[in-house]
Amino acid sequence: MTRTEKKTLLAIGLSAGLGAMFLLFNRSNDGNPFEDFDMAGMLGVPRGGPWATSMPDAVVLHESVGWDIPGAIGAMRSGGYGVHWLIDGEGQLESMVERNRWAQHVEKASQRAYGIEVINPYQWTGKSWTESLPNVLWPGHNYTLPTNLQLMRLWDMLENSGVRPVGTGWERDMPAGPGIYAHAQLTKPGKHIDGVFPLLYLQARFAGKDHEAARAEAIDRWKAKR
Repeated sequence: MTRTEKKTLLAIGLSAGLGAMFLLFNRSNDGNPFEDFDMAGMLGVPRGGPWATSMPDAVVLHESVGWDIPGAIGAMRSGGYGVHWLIDGEGQLESMVERNRWAQHVEKASQRAYGIEVINPYQWTGKSWTESLPNVLWPGHNYTLPTNLQLMRLWDMLENSGVRPVGTGWERDMPAGPGIYAHAQLTKPGKHIDGVFPLLYLQARFAGKDHEAARAEAIDRWKAKR
């Protein structure tokens, strides 16, 4: 662990049942978790407004088609979308939209859910991504597995969040409530297919499995589409 990482305290929590969900990402130790993030270039991102619910009570997992955070942010800005955090192939976390505002990232749940983007080249391997599987959600294509560092970072963020994965991961067009969802679960069949593998991994982690066992279980469930 680097000196910077030792100074980084990352925790997401819910208090008062499904009340205030917050991120503490205090690199500067001055109480301002966003001091290290330059938001000046993000003025074109639709940040929505104050949360529609009293506080967010859900998390939606996305997977960008790309190789790095700047490319993913550029693609989202051009499409009029935004998320709260992005995780690159090395497990580095970057903030895009302030945590006290909702971002347009999913049709049904933007005004109640934080968005987390797991950067993923999706069909190709290279750089940090070394393994792919047949894409059971997009026949004839490959699906590039998230890196170990991405999955471990995601678990670090959500382990103590107070919310848990909802459903099996394979549902479509679900109603949005409290919990952790794959983007694909909240959209109509054939529209989006992202977020399922990270959700399968989190399900195994919340069931008590360590990283390696959870990753292996997620791979088995992906292959069998179960």
